[in-house]
Amino acid sequence: MFAPERRRVPLSMRTGVAFPGFPDTRAAFAWCDREADNLIRATGQAARLGMDDLAWQLAAASGEYYYLRNRCPDLLQIHRLAAASSRNAGGVADGWILNNLGLACQEVGLLEEALEHCAAAASANRREGDRFGEGIALNNLGLTYLELHRWEDAETTVGEALRVFREIGSEWGIAHALRNLGRVELGRGRWSEATEILEKAADLHLAIGNRAVQGWALYESGLGQASAGAWDAAVGRFEQSLAVHEEAGDRLAAAMTLDGLGGALQALGRHDEALHRWEQALVVFDALGHPRAAEVRSKLIRQPG
Repeated sequence: MFAPERRRVPLSMRTGVAFPGFPDTRAAFAWCDREADNLIRATGQAARLGMDDLAWQLAAASGEYYYLRNRCPDLLQIHRLAAASSRNAGGVADGWILNNLGLACQEVGLLEEALEHCAAAASANRREGDRFGEGIALNNLGLTYLELHRWEDAETTVGEALRVFREIGSEWGIAHALRNLGRVELGRGRWSEATEILEKAADLHLAIGNRAVQGWALYESGLGQASAGAWDAAVGRFEQSLAVHEEAGDRLAAAMTLDGLGGALQALGRHDEALHRWEQALVVFDALGHPRAAEVRSKLIRQPG
């Protein structure tokens, strides 16, 4: 539901067990929001009981949810709980969990550990002949280099991931790798190149039904347009991104986009609209206890009147 074109976790299901069906992404997010803590507890319990397949599959199957909801400490916790089980299970399990551990560590700032997990995941997936898993590991390794501002390493590694995904015909992988190449260009300050790549990534995510990540690619394209001083284009991208995030019910992503939109409107002299967007963003950041609230509040304090 969260990543329609991504391969599915090979679940070991008992016959007769009923699983919830979801009419759309918003409903799937709502169910996971209610059950997120229980999924972590269930994974830990399965690992303690030696139910290795269940433990690693629960973690792997729920990973996309925690990532898209920006619940990265939870993403890290559930995969740490499943790590030993994945090694015991063998096959694709070890590479799968190492991939997600690398991403989780990268997201919470444990960058050296992330490098280790991603490199180990790439090796494990190569041993298994798992090209898709290898591509994900290379992509996540490139993301970690991106966070370390090692631009050349990031570009090379994500480029390798893109080559793998193209060879196996994975549109999901191609879309993610393109987005990350665009993020590398953003980091380098190459605004035109970044927005061009991010627009392609957004279009491809839309084509495969991956609306949540399409919203992030549009947001990042807006950042590139804003950095280049193309304020009207930035407003357009932020508004597109906001519509996607609101459709998915992703409050944090919507708030971040509202913040960017406020800045672009302010630069165009549309001060009342900017104030309104920042006020909307602040309500969400405060409700979530997000540190970005202080930054937005300072923008509001600086406004005249």
